[in-house]
Amino acid sequence: MRWDEDINRAMIAEGNAYIRPSLDAALRRQEATDIATATALLAKHGISVEGLGKSDRPAQPIREAPKSENSTELAPPTGTEWNSP
Repeated sequence: MRWDEDINRAMIAEGNAYIRPSLDAALRRQEATDIATATALLAKHGISVEGLGKSDRPAQPIREAPKSENSTELAPPTGTEWNSP
């Protein structure tokens, strides 16, 4: 075995104690940032998040807003299309 392979194995063994906790902390920070951003955006539009809580279900896919005909602009929603699955 070459010396650089020994060093690589040793670095991986030492790093394993730090990598998972670092990734977990980064994910928690990103989630907190996402929630703060979403809460601020909802508040901007007068929507309160009080009492909503966190769902145990997986996140729903984001639907693309409908486009108006012959245009690249977004069409205004009609009826209940925003609420349908």
